[in-house]
Amino acid sequence: MNRLQESHLQQLWQWFTEAGAPQPDLPEKELFLSVSDGIRPAVRLDEASAAFPGKGLRVDVPVSRRSLGTILRPGAKLRIEVGTDALIIGETMTLFPGEIEAFGIAENHMWHPDRVERALTASSSVSEEMLRELFVEEQEDVEVVTCESWFVHDRGVVRLGERPVPSPEVVEAAARRAGDHYFSEAVSRDGRILYEWNPATREKARGYNMLRHAGTVYAMLELYERTGGETLLAQAGKALHFLEQQIQPVGSEGQQALVHNNAVKLGGNGLALVAMAKWTEVKNDRRYVPLMQDLASWILGTQDETGRFAVHKMNAETGEKADFESGYYPGEAMLGLIRLHQLDGREGWLDAAEREASYLIDRRDKGKSIHTIAHDHWLLYALNELEALRPNDKYVAHAELIGEAIFQAQRIEGVQESWVGSSRMKGPPRSTPTACRTEGTGALWQLAARHGKKELMSRCRESMALAVAFQMQMQYTEATVHHFPYQPLLIGALRESLVHYTVRNDFTQHNVSSFLQYLHVLESETAEAEKSGHHE
Repeated sequence: MNRLQESHLQQLWQWFTEAGAPQPDLPEKELFLSVSDGIRPAVRLDEASAAFPGKGLRVDVPVSRRSLGTILRPGAKLRIEVGTDALIIGETMTLFPGEIEAFGIAENHMWHPDRVERALTASSSVSEEMLRELFVEEQEDVEVVTCESWFVHDRGVVRLGERPVPSPEVVEAAARRAGDHYFSEAVSRDGRILYEWNPATREKARGYNMLRHAGTVYAMLELYERTGGETLLAQAGKALHFLEQQIQPVGSEGQQALVHNNAVKLGGNGLALVAMAKWTEVKNDRRYVPLMQDLASWILGTQDETGRFAVHKMNAETGEKADFESGYYPGEAMLGLIRLHQLDGREGWLDAAEREASYLIDRRDKGKSIHTIAHDHWLLYALNELEALRPNDKYVAHAELIGEAIFQAQRIEGVQESWVGSSRMKGPPRSTPTACRTEGTGALWQLAARHGKKELMSRCRESMALAVAFQMQMQYTEATVHHFPYQPLLIGALRESLVHYTVRNDFTQHNVSSFLQYLHVLESETAEAEKSGHHE
């Protein structure tokens, strides 16, 4: 902790005043100060510096202190508020709130001393005394310092740690942030999208997943449709070309299908159709339609006499069916067929989607309740669009059943504020399962609007508002990446949960798609209200 020079204090006050932000109470003018260039991890600002350099300044103002009251050993539970609490260890070591978060020092509320040295080195504050404190001494004299935190940059002053308000402007900014930064940075030269990365540990996953690749391309194009952005479009096009390169003849009949690791998956081909359909729509470019028709033909070839898509995974070389079934693949495949029909008008694609819908409703899900039905967002997308083309009361009823299950599973009362709006699940709530349900709820709202179901529309909007506010807490922003590495990649991405920092491409995919769904709901309701007002 350092003491501000009077010149620093005057500069800080000026920034707060220009931004219209309240000036924080500075106890004895002692603060945690760190500055970043907007690319590399922040460094601590020495009190002897003559000015505030860099693109961003983080100001952590101590407001209370307490003794931790326990010896810190590797893996021990660490009961602190990550992001707002600092640690003072012994006589020589201080860990800033942002450092604790960015280096995963208290990830999942566990003490990770092996990550402390890297944090101190990155912040240019490591010393021989600190290393001795870390490696030789027992960490038993530990003080927790709770802070109010602010981020100052060229666009104003941001208060950290507050739950976002899901206003149209805030949600729009969240979606654009992903397009301007993460989606524009995460695509490699060959078209892969950075799959999974923990910025706290700097570890990257070795595997890859083409379903999530296809879904992420779709979200990028869906976002481009709303916001524009030539870099975003170019990156989506590169990623879509990579997907195209993975399509090849499969099995003994040589049908075209999406292949990854010698496997063909029903869901992968469905989402490839969805991504290519969106490209065709936003670019008015039909180059992919013949290839889409080949993929759809493979999907139809998996349908049995019950209407079920019976092959969820098969060996690409031999055509041998794997003993594997996914609850989400049918909805993905249905949606892909429906989106292709919207482009080429072939009724056969809708016929196949209807047969699968009947199988799912009348057989697979027969007798299920709100406690046992899957919260299947892809099926809600598909049922909404199928019902619009071929009205059927059972599609409406099944969508409402799934929607009611989602409503009942949402945390609203009896939990800490940061959890409100999340979906009930084992362990800390995660961003993406909640986002998927928000997407599905948006599709249900569209179905309800078409049928004039005002109460259901209201429930959908209210549920989405709570969920989106929960989800946005996990978006990396210019303010929250201050101590993280390569900040342009992280900005706009959604992390796994409130206590886990991992970024995976589908985390941001589903969250951005849910933001766009919510904006569609708000704008549609506003337009309808204005239309009604004109007729009064």
